[in-house]
Amino acid sequence: MLNINTVFTLFIIAMCLVFAYFMAFTNLKEDDLYGTPRKVFIAIMLIYAGFRGYRLVKAYRKQQNENPE
Repeated sequence: MLNINTVFTLFIIAMCLVFAYFMAFTNLKEDDLYGTPRKVFIAIMLIYAGFRGYRLVKAYRKQQNENPE
């Protein structure tokens, strides 16, 4: 069963990946953020999405171990 934390986490992961994609492959905010800082920001977005995904999987496995059906 999906609870609000799961839905919120999935939303955050999707938004981080979408924003990283647009920052990497379009000229979105290129006048403010360019060069190495832009690449670092993209890496941070991808790492954060991966971290949230890891925490989601960890919580799901913990829930499955507590409630075997």
